[in-house]
Amino acid sequence: MVADSKRSDLELLSVVIPARDEEGCIASTVEHLHLELRLHDLRHEIVVVDDGSGDRTWSILEHWYCNYVPS
Repeated sequence: MVADSKRSDLELLSVVIPARDEEGCIASTVEHLHLELRLHDLRHEIVVVDDGSGDRTWSILEHWYCNYVPS
């Protein structure tokens, strides 16, 4: 966690999320994390690492990205 006194020194917060077969929760996880970080005015990137999911994890992430991330 970033202390308030250090927050101004933070240029970009990188959050890495490992995901495998997470189609049931990955969209809400990324969306809630993104909204919380924006609420605290933190510049951030969310990196999701999909290590061979056999479900729709990756396509759900692509859909979320195309519809919710500004160009």
